[in-house]
Amino acid sequence: MTLLIPIFLALIAIYILSFYQKFLNYQRLKHYASKIPGPPLEYIMGNTYLFRNKTSDEFILMFKEEARKARERGETVIRFLLPGKMIVWPLNGKAVSQIVESTTEIYKGSDYSMFEPWIGGLLLLTGDIWKSHRKMITPTFHFAKLEGYFNVFNSESKVPKGGLPHITTEFQILTSCLSKFADSNETVDIFPYINRCLLDIICETAMGTKVNAQFNHDHPYLKAVKGYAAMMVYRFAKFLVQYSSQPIMWNPILFWALGYKKQQDDYLRILKKFTSDTALIRTNYKPPKSKLIRTRGDVNKLNYLELAMKESKRLFPPVPVFQRHLQKDMVIDGHTIPAGANITIAPVVLHDNHLVYSNPELFDPDRFLPEETAKRHSYDFIPFSAGIKNCIGQKFAVLNEKVLISHLIRSFKIEPMLKFRETRPCFEVVSKPSRGIPVKLTKRC
Repeated sequence: MTLLIPIFLALIAIYILSFYQKFLNYQRLKHYASKIPGPPLEYIMGNTYLFRNKTSDEFILMFKEEARKARERGETVIRFLLPGKMIVWPLNGKAVSQIVESTTEIYKGSDYSMFEPWIGGLLLLTGDIWKSHRKMITPTFHFAKLEGYFNVFNSESKVPKGGLPHITTEFQILTSCLSKFADSNETVDIFPYINRCLLDIICETAMGTKVNAQFNHDHPYLKAVKGYAAMMVYRFAKFLVQYSSQPIMWNPILFWALGYKKQQDDYLRILKKFTSDTALIRTNYKPPKSKLIRTRGDVNKLNYLELAMKESKRLFPPVPVFQRHLQKDMVIDGHTIPAGANITIAPVVLHDNHLVYSNPELFDPDRFLPEETAKRHSYDFIPFSAGIKNCIGQKFAVLNEKVLISHLIRSFKIEPMLKFRETRPCFEVVSKPSRGIPVKLTKRC
């Protein structure tokens, strides 16, 4: 018993010391935060009041509004201070260039740590290890390989002549899944159907294996991806909205005691097993030769579709924010951002800049005509991030999107059931519409 007392006291001392170190770090960040433009600070909780009682789609509206007010004051950066962290958002392409063009400040932001147990190797690696992984993955998305992916894009998207006589594991077709809704004139939320189609495509092209998610909605990998991502987003939302009162998801003991840790581990086991299994398949995988579309050149002639796709990504960027964790102090437009702070590269805010895009809330594909694009900074539009850590699969994604959209609009007339602003992008790892994308479909002759 006498031995337990000094051990207990030592643990208390360690806890107090760690808390004190965090307190000193917060005071340091608060000092810098007071010198950087941003919303007013509460003494202890910083800017957490901005997030209270808001849904994730309302987060985006709040960020846009705070950015608009900062721009009207002539500011090019804005900061948000939260317990234990400071986040700085560059507000235009020139300001964001400082971070995306850096060859040393390439460490992912601290919020990515939630995903480290799953895909930390892809997100959090730096230096020579990151370069070797990037070099290994790059050939998968080389332009020469894209030609071979057309057959997969088509087989996952197009209805063959005469319809689909039977369902097979090799020919999962998005338009076939949607045809029954056109026949019944029933409203359908097409968002999950497109998501499952894209999962099938990426698994077959990049991994060399089929998941058949479009017909097998209960596939363990599909459920694990959705479950793990939802858990991490929920955990992040708890931090923003309820940090001061209910920090359940951020307390490791409560996270374990309430069963979240076991659920997370179950998801991870499925995800990692799938990854290890497909890695063996991918070694000998060769994409099928294209048969349904002759050359990538045909798709490149869809000029107006490309303008519309860019404008869609301006309004609804696929990933709302990216983040860097500074290793050294950085000066952006005269403001010193301290080491340890996070810089947020936010397409969702950059693309809403009313000083760059007139009436930014309007959908106008002509913004991306060559003569209009030439007027803007190259980083005022970065749906796939920019610099040396840009999205490695962006050409693959755009090509895939063109083929999929082409088949959808050739197969159906599509009537939206909500007005343009009645479903809003949510502030999540990958954007999703707050109320889905409900439409009515009519088959074309």
